[in-house]
Amino acid sequence: MRTKLLYIDYSLLHEDFSKLVNEHFYNLLNHYKEPDTIVNVASLPCQGKTKSITLPKIPYYYGDLFKLIDDSKNTYDGVMLGCSSDPGIREAEILNSLPIFAPLKSALHNGGLLGKKIAIICPANNGNRKRPISWHEDNVASYNFSSDFVRFYLTDVEPIEQEIIDNKIVKKEWNNLLDLVFEKYSKSIRDGGIKQAKKAVSEGAEVVYFACTIWGGMLKPISDALEVPVIDPVISMLKTSEMVLKSKKLSEKDYFRKRS
Repeated sequence: MRTKLLYIDYSLLHEDFSKLVNEHFYNLLNHYKEPDTIVNVASLPCQGKTKSITLPKIPYYYGDLFKLIDDSKNTYDGVMLGCSSDPGIREAEILNSLPIFAPLKSALHNGGLLGKKIAIICPANNGNRKRPISWHEDNVASYNFSSDFVRFYLTDVEPIEQEIIDNKIVKKEWNNLLDLVFEKYSKSIRDGGIKQAKKAVSEGAEVVYFACTIWGGMLKPISDALEVPVIDPVISMLKTSEMVLKSKKLSEKDYFRKRS
């Protein structure tokens, strides 16, 4: 029973940089997918309008996102959004009939099956975020999860200086820039991520979720350090997508007619 999924990458820095990001997530997803699942990765077409590694505050990319989802409805069984604040999901679900999966939404549903309280750990810079936590909080409420179920924590990710980013752009050192991004996020797991996760558990969290897709595939040190489940933003979304879509297809079959 073949399932076809499209992962939408939100990196907007430059199309050459996005190609490398796409390749990374393609390899990660295809490592963990089921044998009968086909996963492809696509970027948003609005490249080069920002010089930031992270998603901008102003969602000027929404139109391109909605069009890409709409264009996918005849090819894919569902799409996965590649950002853990689930940007655009509510509007996209109104505009499209195609099943849309997102990291935060998947984590909350899985977390609810695994424990009574979930800690959501978000990346920050000296305790501050470019995009407010209210993005996540609004989605938690729209997904009908109680605020008592969720508690937010921040862990610092050392930023890449804009001068360095600008220099990499000019020299087209895209591989080096991506390696630097992964190095910063991996270091954040070791430097503060484990400490924040342990703090969350000591304060009652029964599940821990790391809320950035860049952390996808990096969380073994967290799992090794904790005695509670740790939810990976990318792998969890993939597995949720596979389960939901395959359950949908199975429900369309007539078991009793087959028996007779």
